[in-house]
Amino acid sequence: MGTLSQRQTATCDPGAVLLTMVLGVGFGLVSSVLWAVVGRVIYANSNPSVALPFFGLELYIAVVGGLLLSSVAVVGAAVALAVADHRLTFSRFVQGGIAGTGAALAALGLLVYLGPTIVLDGGGAASLLAVVAASSCGLMCIRASAHKIVS
Repeated sequence: MGTLSQRQTATCDPGAVLLTMVLGVGFGLVSSVLWAVVGRVIYANSNPSVALPFFGLELYIAVVGGLLLSSVAVVGAAVALAVADHRLTFSRFVQGGIAGTGAALAALGLLVYLGPTIVLDGGGAASLLAVVAASSCGLMCIRASAHKIVS
């Protein structure tokens, strides 16, 4: 992708942006549920003699947490892109980096706000923020060209 010439202008396609946001929240929900299921299977296989807690509660917490975290990450990515690249002039990789940084900062803010109520060590929080940033960056790199209408 090159830069736009002076005669070409780029406008934002709100439908494509909304679809990207929905995909981001959906990806967050699916990944949190998969994380809960895989974590439960690994724990059950490594500790077969230990009784496992009720799976419905784990799944509920994963869905609510995934929905909350992915919604905050989508809003953070959208705000970062609106501030940094409101004319859609940067390349898709720069836009992806901006979206990933905005999503990770918003997720970090949520983790700091919820600090006493969640149990994550430093490595767990860092890996969660890395996944949020990488997925937001990847989604934005894939969907960046759909967000603009060149006329």
